[in-house]
Amino acid sequence: MTVTVRRQWNDWRQLQVQREDLDGLHWSEISGGVGARSPCSLLQGYISCDRIPDGSDFPHSCSHGPGPHRIKVVVVKKDNAAVFNQLAAAALPQA
Repeated sequence: MTVTVRRQWNDWRQLQVQREDLDGLHWSEISGGVGARSPCSLLQGYISCDRIPDGSDFPHSCSHGPGPHRIKVVVVKKDNAAVFNQLAAAALPQA
């Protein structure tokens, strides 16, 4: 199963990852990276930064320390219509 992720809910840059590379699914209003607040709780999870292909424009720099490390990503429903309900069911409940 392929899942499309973004760093922030409104970022146009997307990355396709395998479902098994996405963990820690949960609901949150705070994105990874810059910690931007979304207008509502969104489905989020983590991927290893070594899943980002070389030359990709997906926003992550490893500037805060050598990788690989986990980065927080957003799973937007409109990008994942076919699998969103399955992913949401696997997420931790909203706090």
